[in-house]
Amino acid sequence: MSGAYARAQAALNMSSTFEMRGTVTDVRGLVIEGTGPFVSVGSTVEIRSGQQRMQAQVVGFRSDKILIMPYAEPQGLSPGATIISSGLESNVPVGAHLLGRVIDGMGRPIDGRPLGPPQAVAPLYRDPPNPVSRKRVSDTFDLGVKAMNSFLTMGGGQRTGIMAGSGVGKSTLLGMIAKHSTSEVNVIGLIGERGREKKENLSSEILEKKGFVVQLSL
Repeated sequence: MSGAYARAQAALNMSSTFEMRGTVTDVRGLVIEGTGPFVSVGSTVEIRSGQQRMQAQVVGFRSDKILIMPYAEPQGLSPGATIISSGLESNVPVGAHLLGRVIDGMGRPIDGRPLGPPQAVAPLYRDPPNPVSRKRVSDTFDLGVKAMNSFLTMGGGQRTGIMAGSGVGKSTLLGMIAKHSTSEVNVIGLIGERGREKKENLSSEILEKKGFVVQLSL
């Protein structure tokens, strides 16, 4: 019963019962100017121009105008297009329904299957945790790659960077870690990857491991 209540509460937090509207007045490069609605910096709005729907983010103000940057090229946008804000905070749905799924940067599925209801919502922007309250890195983490376990031992909760030139094998190494490590859930952000490498990283073995794969760049 508690799980059903949490899912219903998350769905309500992601929905809105009213809309605030404004109008596009000018487009300069990737910056869109408009009048209204009452929004704050960082808010997500939708721009409707005919049958076109475009997601955008408020990045600033100029006098009585709001400055918006779209998440896609503003092709086909016309003067007088409608700017719609739901008044909701920038939240993202989270939960077990995302396990083994492939979504884009807006949280929309791109693997051909519909998403189930979210279990909860999390703020898109939040303060970092207090460094004093963070736990110490004390337990080793099995990466599934013997060479790294021996010479570059990692700990649970540790961060590391893999830097190398193009074509050296960074994506291949990350794929090996995602496939063979002892982790229960993989969160993989394929940002700026080539299409061929994305297909390799989205192997069935990784997805069967309940990998939560996020693809931000097509």
